[in-house]
Amino acid sequence: MKPSREARRIGVKEKADHDGRRHIILCEAARLFTLNGFQNTKLVDLADRLNVTKPTLYHYIESKEEIIHQVLTIGNERNASLVRQARDSSESGLGKLEIFLRGYARATVDDFGRCVILADPRMLSGRLREQHRQAYRYVLDEIADIIGEGIRDGSIRDCDPHLLTFALMGTFNSLSIWFHHEGKMTVEDVTEAFLGFFESAMAAKP
Repeated sequence: MKPSREARRIGVKEKADHDGRRHIILCEAARLFTLNGFQNTKLVDLADRLNVTKPTLYHYIESKEEIIHQVLTIGNERNASLVRQARDSSESGLGKLEIFLRGYARATVDDFGRCVILADPRMLSGRLREQHRQAYRYVLDEIADIIGEGIRDGSIRDCDPHLLTFALMGTFNSLSIWFHHEGKMTVEDVTEAFLGFFESAMAAKP
């Protein structure tokens, strides 16, 4: 018979309180979701990774959907924060865009950011699907606005802001699929290479 596993084992090394333990659970869940997908990840898988029993998880979360909701919320809020940081900068529109993309590139390769990008809306409930859609739409609209600002201040050449937004986000989102931290290039190396490709095309000519 296996020895019982107590709830207190979550976060012991971190000396975490209840909220801290909950965050540890969400971090591990995000990691599993990126590895296996939302649909293929079960609560028992998460419990096994944390070395606790499944009932232990219910001290901190109510359901798998709640975990998915919280993981996506963390990822979406991080992205919104990156947008605000860029908008608050005194840089030109192009400068603000680069500030956002440098931060966003790092976000795409952590587990929460990957979950936001790889989430299949068909696997989400109606309420969660709409919240996730609105959060991602907010980021897209804000980036298009920054591009529009760059067009007006002369730092970005005249173009369709929404098409450029889709091109940029599609490129940087791809990092969540193929980038590995053990590779020869860091995410910063890749980001600067990507920006070099795009800058030659989107920067306004003097």
